Amino acid sequence: MMFIAKPTKKGTGVALYGSENDLILLHEVIHHLGNSAEIDTQYPYGNYLVMMNFAYEIRKAYSGQRLSALPNDQELAGLLGAQFVWTDILIFTNALRNAAARCVTSKSLLATLNDLESALLDALEAYDKIGAADLVRYVGKRIATDDHVIFLLYQSLHIEFVSLAGGKSRFRKISSLMDDYFVLNSAVRKSVLKQLDKIASENNCEPEELEFDYFPEIKW
Repeated sequence: MMFIAKPTKKGTGVALYGSENDLILLHEVIHHLGNSAEIDTQYPYGNYLVMMNFAYEIRKAYSGQRLSALPNDQELAGLLGAQFVWTDILIFTNALRNAAARCVTSKSLLATLNDLESALLDALEAYDKIGAADLVRYVGKRIATDDHVIFLLYQSLHIEFVSLAGGKSRFRKISSLMDDYFVLNSAVRKSVLKQLDKIASENNCEPEELEFDYFPEIKW
């Protein structure tokens, strides 16, 4: 397997590790899919922004600016990595798969996505098998990232999840949070979109042009 993923100490997310070359390949895959989405005029720009957030952290990882294994950790020896909030990386895998479905792909590209998702599944189950059983359905599927406000939904969900008290009880809420934000007729989603429309109207812009200006500190 190209990647190794482990839950973070406080269960806020996953630490994703790989060799420098494997992380560089993943970075190239993300950019290939991101560029394909960007030039697709029927595909919202927000999906591209989601993928570029992922690409940024992967670049920092293979540049040695995020995580490196401890010298006595045999499993991770020589690997580099980065940490990702659970809700973020679930959305990232969906953005990549949705983009891959709309462009020409190679066996190597698809193998990289498969390895990423396999590592993520391992980390979910390693943290909490009960919670993971509900989250398997969101790894690379189920989330429509072609929503015109996907980047804002991704950020809003990140803020809500990170703001909750840590532990397995929070982890087990992820499935319902994903439904709140991405099931089209959910009351939470309708409320969030209504609020975004209201703020956009007050600022004379489109909802997708809005930005969040505060993100809580992540306690990994």
